[in-house]
Amino acid sequence: MSNKVTVKFFLHPNVASNGKRKVMGRIIVNRKKAEFATDFEGNSSDWSETKGEFKRNHAANEALFQIKGKVSQIKSFLLLEEKEVNARAIGDLLTERSKLRYGIVAYFEKHNAYRQSIGDLSKSAMDKYIGTKKQLAEFIERKKGVSDLSLKRTLFQHLRFYIKIKSGLYFFIIWPQIYFGKFI
Repeated sequence: MSNKVTVKFFLHPNVASNGKRKVMGRIIVNRKKAEFATDFEGNSSDWSETKGEFKRNHAANEALFQIKGKVSQIKSFLLLEEKEVNARAIGDLLTERSKLRYGIVAYFEKHNAYRQSIGDLSKSAMDKYIGTKKQLAEFIERKKGVSDLSLKRTLFQHLRFYIKIKSGLYFFIIWPQIYFGKFI
């Protein structure tokens, strides 16, 4: 089965007492859908139905785009956890009806175990992943004074930090993706 995830935004059909309508999101996976409310409201005249965004409110459109990024991150998390990717599960995690129970260090450990199990990396590349996790754990311990940070908070807030590892490997956690690479 395909795991294609689509996110669309629309105005709720009911008009609120202030004359505006709530912006709703719809997650679609394998022709099944889950809907959720956003924090935004608008008038029909301010909304583009074809694009699913505001005509002139760029800040709100950016926030809607970020929601799409969160959905993509949740899908990746579910795949990594070998859980079923469906609209309801994504919607529950997005709206925090289901809580992520991992810390970021535990997430990296799980990711490293997964990469080792599929065996797609050389030993030196795998050693760099393991070293990255170790450096991350030390960084969190040194900067925050805790052994791990809540993954929910890390993924779903705009946490930005940078770690340079002696080997030149680096990673950025810039919502909503985790980027790995080498310095050029």
